[in-house]
Amino acid sequence: MKEKAKRILGMLLAVVCVVAFAACGNFGAEEVAKYDLTSLGIKVLSNKGNVYYIGQGGNMKDHDKFAESLTKYLENVKQVVSDEVWIDNNGDLYLGGYDFANSEPLAEPKKIASNIVMANGNEMGFLAVDKNGNLYSYGKEKHNGFDKEFKELTKIDDVKDVVKVSSLGPSNSLFVTLTKDGTVYRKESNGEFTKLMDNVKDIQGSYIIDKQDVVYYWSSKDVVKMAPKLQIALQNDIFNTVFVENNTISYYKWNGEKYEDIPEIQALYNHYPKDIKQVLFIEFVRDTKNESLTNLKLVYVNTNNEIVLYGVNNAFKEEGTVDVNTKVTRSLDDVAKIWEFIRLPKKN
Repeated sequence: MKEKAKRILGMLLAVVCVVAFAACGNFGAEEVAKYDLTSLGIKVLSNKGNVYYIGQGGNMKDHDKFAESLTKYLENVKQVVSDEVWIDNNGDLYLGGYDFANSEPLAEPKKIASNIVMANGNEMGFLAVDKNGNLYSYGKEKHNGFDKEFKELTKIDDVKDVVKVSSLGPSNSLFVTLTKDGTVYRKESNGEFTKLMDNVKDIQGSYIIDKQDVVYYWSSKDVVKMAPKLQIALQNDIFNTVFVENNTISYYKWNGEKYEDIPEIQALYNHYPKDIKQVLFIEFVRDTKNESLTNLKLVYVNTNNEIVLYGVNNAFKEEGTVDVNTKVTRSLDDVAKIWEFIRLPKKN
């Protein structure tokens, strides 16, 4: 009986080991973990920590050209901050391409800091948070959140226990910080840190989500209550925010009122899918054969975690029709299918 028990225990331990390795990503095919989709180019971060692009490249050495096929340009990455700024799986923060703060091209990526958990900004300037909740700044004035240039990573002692930084657009000239106790502080580049809200769960771009899941819009002047249970599904900048509400897209004004009485928006509400979990891309384009028509291109994750390519012809009219409704996988190969769907038309 003892020998039998040992064999069973050994088998159970073997199963545990297999599950543990699989959970760590050592087993299985490489697939996309995060998408950054535009009609000019696509960048993806894989579950193996590799970053690929197709279409328009960035300013990195050997990767500043247009690519017709998926091309790898970074490895061992945890967070892609921008095309030329990233955090690796060791918590090291890197800058590539060009160092604007020191006016020098970079032949190789430049390590800026260690023990970094998140950063916000781009190669012009950025803010970073380390594992101890310290806030740092680097780069050109305003882009780095301050009215002076920092040629080296500089610790900011005005706020403590920071867990996240968010800003209005790619520049940090106006930004907010979220601290461990749920307090949000706002800062303009030429101003001081001021307390904005408490009881906060998250900050995303120009929006704040409190611990009751109510969404607020913040600006340089005020904070506006939007609505409860809104999901900020996609925000490229403060003028282009996509909200998901009850598994479909909703549009809200900055004062918290929902757009409902405009015929074109009502038509969109009718055309939008009703199984949306996350929006990855949305764009309205002129029909290539009839410029009086506007078509919709939408890429989204549905409630079954499937990626869907969805197109509507004549989207602003009730008589518009769905002409694309195709599912793709998260495989690297299927990135090319997404690219062909969203890319700008090739010039003759």
